[in-house]
Amino acid sequence: MLKSIRMQIALLAIVPLLAYVVATFIALNEAYTESRIASEIYPTALVAEKSEALLHELQKERGRSAVLLASGYADTPKDLLAKQRGATDAALEDLRQTVATVKISNTKLQDEIQATVSGRDEVVAHRSGIDSAILGGQQNLAFYSGKIRDLIKIVQEAQHASAAPEYAGQMTPFLLLTEAIEAGGLERAIGGQLFTIVGKTGDVPNDRFLAYFDRLSVERAFLSNFRSVATPQEIATFAAAVSGPAVDQVKEWRTVLSAL
Repeated sequence: MLKSIRMQIALLAIVPLLAYVVATFIALNEAYTESRIASEIYPTALVAEKSEALLHELQKERGRSAVLLASGYADTPKDLLAKQRGATDAALEDLRQTVATVKISNTKLQDEIQATVSGRDEVVAHRSGIDSAILGGQQNLAFYSGKIRDLIKIVQEAQHASAAPEYAGQMTPFLLLTEAIEAGGLERAIGGQLFTIVGKTGDVPNDRFLAYFDRLSVERAFLSNFRSVATPQEIATFAAAVSGPAVDQVKEWRTVLSAL
């Protein structure tokens, strides 16, 4: 495949800002897609893309688990979580298979990837703790957030796949969106907790309320930074993706949460 590469290598960033997914392409300059450079960059770019996909699924599992705990193990959240766990396992297996078929020259990155793909037993043990009602909401968020941070480190290391400063510069918007992914994922998880708790008890837990708006502020800060360094084409792609009924629904939910 690399023999005839004369095209741009693209990385897909999936940014779940509350209930919707934003996709943007960070394209590398054609000057860096000659066979020699592509053979250096492509494996890492592919692993970064698969890591983003797993990160997204772990975020959704974190959110589903948070809602299950807040609901007192209601049937609907339980069914949704079971379905999401299957999606997470599929993304983890996809990353594992990708790692098995590509060669990563960066030793540090390779070690981090191997640690991530071999950590499924920890996820299984955590799920058991959730299902047995042994773990609480804070423990749940902390566990998944740690796993997601490991994936973000993989994406950060991908910035060093090439020594070319232009490549590193073009990766910066991608990294900013990766951080926005995590802030948005936590916003979604905590927001789901708030909706569930308020609907069940009528009470608004102050710590969850403040935590929600803290993550929303961080998310907006990273997106602002993204817009300040991204190209007009990347910004246009982002703006086109962040539109439509799903986005309007998110805005409505945020209005409801701010009025609690």
